[in-house]
Amino acid sequence: MIRQDSEPSRGKTPHRFHGLVDRFNKPLPYGSEHLGIQVEMDTLTPLAALTTFAIIAMLEVRSDIHGALNRKTGAAIVGFNHQDSIVDTFTIPLLARREKRSVRMVAKHTLVDPHAQEDPEVLSRTGKMGDWLNRKPGEPPSRFALRQAEFYRAVGVIPIHRGKPDSEAIRNIEGALAKGQLVGMSLQETRRPANDLLDMKPGVAMLARRNPDVPVYVVSINGRLKTLFSKRAQVHVSEPFTWNTLPEEHRTFKKATVYMAGELARTLPDALKTKWMEAQQAK
Repeated sequence: MIRQDSEPSRGKTPHRFHGLVDRFNKPLPYGSEHLGIQVEMDTLTPLAALTTFAIIAMLEVRSDIHGALNRKTGAAIVGFNHQDSIVDTFTIPLLARREKRSVRMVAKHTLVDPHAQEDPEVLSRTGKMGDWLNRKPGEPPSRFALRQAEFYRAVGVIPIHRGKPDSEAIRNIEGALAKGQLVGMSLQETRRPANDLLDMKPGVAMLARRNPDVPVYVVSINGRLKTLFSKRAQVHVSEPFTWNTLPEEHRTFKKATVYMAGELARTLPDALKTKWMEAQQAK
């Protein structure tokens, strides 16, 4: 059951807009195939479903998509670079919907549980201490954060703790793969607005090794929401590989991650590609 956290704080007068939102926020089941996101609970509301559909439709119109997941049935892991919280989050469901599939996205646990606090060390390391998505210690979650969490729970987002091992998240991800679902996971710990390939993490490589026969797709996304109407997003889907089909020299977490970063670099703008290649040559 979803905790009823969405009531306005005591002593505050609700804005009249909130009443309008509440009218469209009564639970109603939606089919996963319409949205590209795996609906795991019957609490996806009409407002959330309409918003999801609108964003995916906008990305469909404003994106140049090269390649496809080509996975009509069965499990697959989709790794991607993390440039924009909206474009990235909904591009993977768009690719899934094109195959008449749906995807379980993996996201930081504070998006699913708005009462949880992100580890200050993680925020400091990622430079997101003052980010609008990360409230300061002691601050209550905003009404937007509560609504957002309801949506993420309803569509089956798998929460994961950043900066430390999360065995429960791994169990949930592997449970989804065992059911033959698609799982989308960022190759980077946090958003990189410059779309560089820094901060690469071995999470996708670890999943590939634990599930050596499950195909892995690497998706390069180059586009931001604020520039989407002036500049089309560029999306490239790599040919799939499995851990067992990787060359022997790439079968470590670090080298497999470098391999996937190379797949991303191959389709990113020349300046970023050059930067990545120079960094690899310097090692």
